[in-house]
Amino acid sequence: MASLHPTILIVEDDQALRQYCRVALELRGFSVEVAVDGLGALQVIEDGPRPQLIVLDLGLPRVGGFEVARELAANAATANIPIIIVTGSTDSFDEQPFAAVLRKPVSPDHIAFVVERTLRRSAV
Repeated sequence: MASLHPTILIVEDDQALRQYCRVALELRGFSVEVAVDGLGALQVIEDGPRPQLIVLDLGLPRVGGFEVARELAANAATANIPIIIVTGSTDSFDEQPFAAVLRKPVSPDHIAFVVERTLRRSAV
């Protein structure tokens, strides 16, 4: 049975931040899936249900966030899923392909706010 609430995928290797984000989003009525690394994220997406938005850390073990984003962009079925980047990196990169880029430290409530704002914008 499909969920009536948007599904958000959180891809974050920091257990505390992952759990706090999950709670913040669930309290706002979202259905939440989680993955601890990029390979897990790709598996969750393949297994379904497909998330309506992805919160993606860049510094992940096994398969990094940029590689996950490239894989999703290359697949017609996932290319239009908005991605919010959450990163501790201060390196510059092309932010254009992403719905938002948030720099750590960032609060789970702010992440949830940006998720809601992004979904509202993509619904227009």
